[in-house]
Amino acid sequence: MSWIEIARTGRWTAMNGASVDITPEKLDGLVATFDEAERRVPLVFGHPALDTPAFGWVERLKREGATLLASLKEVPGAVKDLVAAGHYRNVSIKIGPDGKLWHIGLLGAVQPAIPGLAGVHFRAFSESSSVEALMRPQPFSTDAGLTIEFAGPNSSKEETMDIEMLKKELEALKAKIAELEALNKKLQDELAAAQGEAGKQAQAFAAYKGAIEANGREERFAKLVSAGKCLPAEKGLILELAAHSGASDKSIEFAAGGKISLEEAYWKSLEERQPNSLGQEFATPERAGVGEDRGVRVDLSRKV
Repeated sequence: MSWIEIARTGRWTAMNGASVDITPEKLDGLVATFDEAERRVPLVFGHPALDTPAFGWVERLKREGATLLASLKEVPGAVKDLVAAGHYRNVSIKIGPDGKLWHIGLLGAVQPAIPGLAGVHFRAFSESSSVEALMRPQPFSTDAGLTIEFAGPNSSKEETMDIEMLKKELEALKAKIAELEALNKKLQDELAAAQGEAGKQAQAFAAYKGAIEANGREERFAKLVSAGKCLPAEKGLILELAAHSGASDKSIEFAAGGKISLEEAYWKSLEERQPNSLGQEFATPERAGVGEDRGVRVDLSRKV
């Protein structure tokens, strides 16, 4: 098992510009809270978005003095090739708001927030490998101390040195990512189109429903006028109040357990009015004691 340095104690500046004090206790906290069964911590390029693929996984964490170390597993050969070529010489980590390690990022041109860490060291053989295997010359190394061993103790020379095959693996991975991105864009476009059509249908239904409700209020008011419980001049106010009540999701609950909407309660209050006599004859010629030609009829259902 190979270990790489990923953090050390000191005061450092995070990507957001804030100063962060890393103490031995905080490093111990990262080690104590690491649980591969609860959260798999990925190896990634830089500090990417949530949908970026992982290129390896943290297997264990430990602290040695002032340094936090991690062991990695399942790192693709194409990624090891990039590191060996010197494209990614540094690492950085992301610690989540829960105080746990979220990911380890391989850095290229961007300088790490924590300088002075030793170079990444990948090995394909285990710590139990023989002395002869450990003493074999490593096929790739850089002046930054990044050492990559592609072959295990039983691997063939062709598997170790086939750089072209590794490059093809990387190109195939890039093509797969491009394919997935294209598929994601297609699905996003289809979702947007479906949402747009659903929105149009919802607007059309809302307009239809509004017209039906408005017509129902007109008919209900006309019946109140015919019953002498409302005056035509009240139409605008009553219809506006009814529409406003209908837009509310409140309801009226009765002692017996019944419940009706606020608009329905408003209409029932109007329907329970006593009929008025403002649209009827106030006096006949006989009651007024005058001749028929001087009888007075008053109809207040009409504006003067």
